[in-house]
Amino acid sequence: VFALSNLLSDRFGQFLVRVGKIRPDQLEDAAAVALKTKRRTGDVLIERGLLKDTERLYYVAQQVKSIIYSLFGWEDGTYVMSFRDKAGKESIKLDVHPGQLIVRGIKKLYKPERLRRMIQPEDRLIPSLQPAYQLHEVELERWEAELLPRVDGTRTVAELLALANRPEHVVYAFLAAMLALNVLERRS
Repeated sequence: VFALSNLLSDRFGQFLVRVGKIRPDQLEDAAAVALKTKRRTGDVLIERGLLKDTERLYYVAQQVKSIIYSLFGWEDGTYVMSFRDKAGKESIKLDVHPGQLIVRGIKKLYKPERLRRMIQPEDRLIPSLQPAYQLHEVELERWEAELLPRVDGTRTVAELLALANRPEHVVYAFLAAMLALNVLERRS
């Protein structure tokens, strides 16, 4: 529904600067006015013509997505789930299915050493009987779609790696994403 961050760099104004929508001096000025008048920076930016009202939801959705993607880089940390009115009033629809967001986050932000800690070459994976997401909800590359039917518990991850003929971290990231979506599970 929504994501907030306590990092200054994740604030809406900073996000707009980072993506090139506004300049740092414009943000500084709008933030000062917002603080003085007890309004939101976004409202001041709209009032000044630096952001269109119709653009606000788009950029807020991009900011929320950016915050969510940043979570995939965490090795540890804490988070809080909150059920406040603010999130309900500002319902944000992302342009990415949650399953696809998870796949992209793992592929882009999990480091090879993290993937090697998660998946061992001798692991045997099998299709899950209760996947959290269906395969049609995520975009697979051709080689992934060709490898997936071979993940049947008879081959080790090392054997799957040889069959895929792709760099190790790429295959591990794909397998980790499928495990995260519960499309695959470890054979006991």
